[in-house]
Amino acid sequence: MPDTESGLSADYLARLEEITLKVYEGRSTLQIEKGITAEEMETVYSHGYTLFQGGRSDDALAIFQYLALHDPLEPKYFTAVAACLEERHDYEAAARHYLQALVLSKKDPMPGYRGALCLRAVGKLEEAEGLLHLAIEHTVDSPENDPIKQQAAILRDELAAITNSSAN
Repeated sequence: MPDTESGLSADYLARLEEITLKVYEGRSTLQIEKGITAEEMETVYSHGYTLFQGGRSDDALAIFQYLALHDPLEPKYFTAVAACLEERHDYEAAARHYLQALVLSKKDPMPGYRGALCLRAVGKLEEAEGLLHLAIEHTVDSPENDPIKQQAAILRDELAAITNSSAN
């Protein structure tokens, strides 16, 4: 029986407050608190990916946002959200999500490169240049990262030349 003005039990509200505090303090995630397994998350991700590949980026976006909310430490969820936003031409929001993925991973320079392309699309060349710097300098050096880091360096140099020539 409800024992508060809201109609919710005091035990329920206490548990909700406890979960909220743990998530807010970074001691847990909604995925953990709800008991969602990694396999279940991967199944949901695969469904979202299939939707995205099938041209249903709006439907995929909702799925990827759900995943990012439930596990805000997984970079691939933010990359997926960003890809959907980029597909919708919401370039600034896409760049923010690519940046989040880059910060969380530090292994893959691709989110930084894609984010820079988004920023370039809206004319934010200096910000794009900064994101490329992060992608190049703050991700793991590895043979699989070399091609994208080379592309990022070329784009960074092109943007630097544009911003330097417009400053003169």
